[in-house]
Amino acid sequence: MIRACPWILSVMFLIQNGCTSGSAREPACSRFHYEEQLLEKMIRAEIHVESVDKKLQQYLAENLQSGKELKELSEKLNQLTDAIRKAREHSGTSGTTYVRWGRKSCPTIAALVYEGFTAGSYYGHTGSGANYLCLPAEPLWGVYDDGFKTPAIIYGTEYETSDSPVFNHLHEHEVPCAVCRVSTSNVLMVPGRNACYTGWTLEYAGYLMAERNNHASNKNFVCVDGDAEVTNCSSGGNENGALLYVVESSCNPLKCPPYVSGRELTCAVCSYKE
Repeated sequence: MIRACPWILSVMFLIQNGCTSGSAREPACSRFHYEEQLLEKMIRAEIHVESVDKKLQQYLAENLQSGKELKELSEKLNQLTDAIRKAREHSGTSGTTYVRWGRKSCPTIAALVYEGFTAGSYYGHTGSGANYLCLPAEPLWGVYDDGFKTPAIIYGTEYETSDSPVFNHLHEHEVPCAVCRVSTSNVLMVPGRNACYTGWTLEYAGYLMAERNNHASNKNFVCVDGDAEVTNCSSGGNENGALLYVVESSCNPLKCPPYVSGRELTCAVCSYKE
């Protein structure tokens, strides 16, 4: 509350009762009247400023709350956009698949189609298939008659790494595998490198492996994950079947350098999105 000063009360009394001076000069009450009008305007201006200040504080409080809600909404929208993008990558009609040898799961950027067991023809046989296969862990049967009747036989695969600095701890254990799907249209296995070239995305890196060079059965080279593991309930026994050995480079006629004779070769599986 604004308190009126004594001189203000006097001014108001004079205004109400008029001026008593009979002089021809400008009456003194005119100056007082002017000052009263000025004071009244100042008081009204102060009251108006206080009102504006309250409205401004209220406006700022409301908009700060709205800004916080807007930020939260924006974060939720970004999360939803990421989820939609990932869903499209995993469920879209485009894409391709690859086998991740030595692992039971896929990298985070790929979707698991199925996990299984690495299999192939017996290391001492000269016939049957010449490649490694990833057999599903949940087979489905058609017409069958148990018992060996045909010469085409497929075996499980073991790591043969007792003399290698790579995967030595996995020696004679069974090799798992996983079939993975990515939304990209191209997948390439790069032998001799554990990193991808510019523009390509690394799916996984590891070591190049194949059948032993003096065994009767030839196999395709495969890239086994550098963090390889074993199948569930792997026996670790010397059961042979199809085998995997770490591949080493040999000079003449392979150029050395850049290659080194007797050195274990790395590999990388890379994908490319157009």
